[in-house]
Amino acid sequence: MFLARTATDVNVVIRHDDLSRDMSRYLAERIRAALRVHVWNNCEVCELRGDERLEEVVVRNVRTDERRSLRATALFVLIGSEPHTRWLEGPVELDERGFIMTGVGLGGAAMFQTSTDGVFAIGDVRSGSVKRVASAVGDGAVAVRLVYEHLVRAGRR
Repeated sequence: MFLARTATDVNVVIRHDDLSRDMSRYLAERIRAALRVHVWNNCEVCELRGDERLEEVVVRNVRTDERRSLRATALFVLIGSEPHTRWLEGPVELDERGFIMTGVGLGGAAMFQTSTDGVFAIGDVRSGSVKRVASAVGDGAVAVRLVYEHLVRAGRR
């Protein structure tokens, strides 16, 4: 809604058909009513095009496989607030909501260590993280050092 105040068009691409599923009903209604906002249900971004800058975003309908090019000069990605980590369950301890448990309390020597030696978790997927980009970037910088130290200890570096 913020971008729709100044942008010619705002395209919202969602992988399912219910905008209200992942946000408040109030916000979903405002988005539907906004003349400059176009919602593309059951779609995903499949291609970015442009010569020296972004010019088009190609979206694909996940049900029909139909593709459509949308003029664009910027792309913002929001993957949602629900972690998709169940594939890690077992080797890596998760909290009740599916976020990855990390830290000394799990027997790890480092804040980002998981329950599996040599597996680190950073950013929003980590249980107890502050869910902010700046924090995730900082986590990543620290994790690079932790991975390096782990490889040295393991004799692989």
